[in-house]
Amino acid sequence: MTESPVHLVLILGAGEFPGLPKLGRSEAFRNSAEDIAAYFSGQPGRGVYHVKNLFDSEECVAELGYAIGDFLKEHEATATDLIIYYIGHGGFLSQRDYYLTLRSTRAEFEELGGLRVSALAQVVKRYFGKRVYVILDCCFAGEALREFQTDDPGDLIETKVSAVFPSSGTALLAASSKDDVALSPNGSRYTMFSGAVLKVLRCGIEKKGPLLSLEMVGERVRQLIADQHGGSGTLPEVHSPKQEDGQPVSRYKLFRNAAYAEAALPDYYVALMRQQLPKGRIAGVEQLEAELLAGTEDGLEAVAVAELRRVAEADDSNRVRERAKQALTALGVGESPAGEVPSGQRDPEVVGSLAVVVKPHKGRVAPHTEVIWTVAVTNDGQEPVEVIEVTDASGTQLCGPFALVPDEERQIEFRNHYGDRGGKVTIAVRGKTSNSALVSATATGRVRVRQPKPVSAKPKPESPKTKPVPPKTKSASTPEVLDLTRFRAGLREVKQTAELGDAAVNRLIRLISEGERHFRIATGRTAVPADWPRRVADWGAEVATECSFEVIPVHRGLPSPGEIVEYLGRVAAEVAAATDVCIPTDEFPTAPARSVNDAL
Repeated sequence: MTESPVHLVLILGAGEFPGLPKLGRSEAFRNSAEDIAAYFSGQPGRGVYHVKNLFDSEECVAELGYAIGDFLKEHEATATDLIIYYIGHGGFLSQRDYYLTLRSTRAEFEELGGLRVSALAQVVKRYFGKRVYVILDCCFAGEALREFQTDDPGDLIETKVSAVFPSSGTALLAASSKDDVALSPNGSRYTMFSGAVLKVLRCGIEKKGPLLSLEMVGERVRQLIADQHGGSGTLPEVHSPKQEDGQPVSRYKLFRNAAYAEAALPDYYVALMRQQLPKGRIAGVEQLEAELLAGTEDGLEAVAVAELRRVAEADDSNRVRERAKQALTALGVGESPAGEVPSGQRDPEVVGSLAVVVKPHKGRVAPHTEVIWTVAVTNDGQEPVEVIEVTDASGTQLCGPFALVPDEERQIEFRNHYGDRGGKVTIAVRGKTSNSALVSATATGRVRVRQPKPVSAKPKPESPKTKPVPPKTKSASTPEVLDLTRFRAGLREVKQTAELGDAAVNRLIRLISEGERHFRIATGRTAVPADWPRRVADWGAEVATECSFEVIPVHRGLPSPGEIVEYLGRVAAEVAAATDVCIPTDEFPTAPARSVNDAL
């Protein structure tokens, strides 16, 4: 297991400048610094943040430098990164040295009282030789820029900071404006830039991994400022030269992503898989299998497969374990390879991590068609991953080994054939990080085969030697393929919203799921189990009781497909009344092609 990262956070600047009468007091500066410090100080998890808040310190430059040096020396042996965050006013000295204004800085003595960026860089280089992230939220007076004949200080700051900090281990995120109005518009609580940074850190970025890089944060901050302030906004820039391994420091994962959440198995399935009787758990396995075969969201698919694997390995019933193994085989994913961490269960602090997605170019194809698949492999960790191998379920390599730097993606295409039935493919990727740690991931893709319309058999020609034999007639036509898209979408929504302890709703969900299965059996779409007559009769009686039928129907034989659809409608109405979620049942044929009742 990779050791927990240790981040040092150094906060500098001031919200008030007594020795500089032209610079007024700024509550936005102070609020921004306080909340930035509070954010890093309150971060949960295994990663450690050591915060040194020197904002509004009244110490002179020399004393401030001593405090910074002592802080770096104290943690240099264990720390992995240093974040320097400055909020305040910046300026340029007579020799064009870039400096940061402190609370102790006095007018006409900026040469002595301003914190030169070059001096700060010397202290950092002396006591901290690892990755450094400099974040500057600065405001400049217009006269400070006239000497450089520019109205935009951004390029100047980038040049000055890059010249004094180590070029191979420093990343800079800077937003600078030439007046206070652009920096903190309309009396906002925060500065324009720090307010956007806090929003990104607190809210995170959707569709990203568990950790964010400075580059990701900077890009999102640019979007927020541009959307909110338009042309009047000061857009930040990220500057980061490449390391010797080709990876810019700004792309290393640094901040936790508050928008990242692992997919969780809906409470309805959790209740099924935790039932006391093996029969109930087997029903849960069958429903999970049906859900996966029908198609579900990628995040739910990963946790559902992981749950089936858990049951196949750890359930205390041989029958339940065997049924879970059968489901995994039918889904084409098999049991967990030895030593592999199931998708969605990796520690969010791991340095090396791979993600893989596999999809067909077409989700539904004709029989005996060549299918083209695309495999997308992404390095969503913090370090480069080398010797990456991509294999299918049989162990066949789909391409030669390759390497990926963080956030880089590689796409691979391969082809295979399917006969008259659809199926799934399972892809595994494995690689090594720079410290030889193994990382891996798996993904599955699904393709369906369109079934051709049945062709009626032509009668055989009469033979002169034998009497003509009339063609055999079918009792009913072959059933059409069911399209229950809206029904399944409604059922899935109810399953995802039902609470674990709501026994009544979970019972209705079970009844409607069983009803679909009984309809498929009754119409010849699924093989008839030996005990089906008893099970469908019990189901009908339970529906009548649950839905409070005024008259309990008594069937001398088995319920017809039409009666099953009627029962499904009753249960769906009860579900809608209890959850406000509609499960449409009009996709079930009202006049089924045939009924198995005729053969029973």
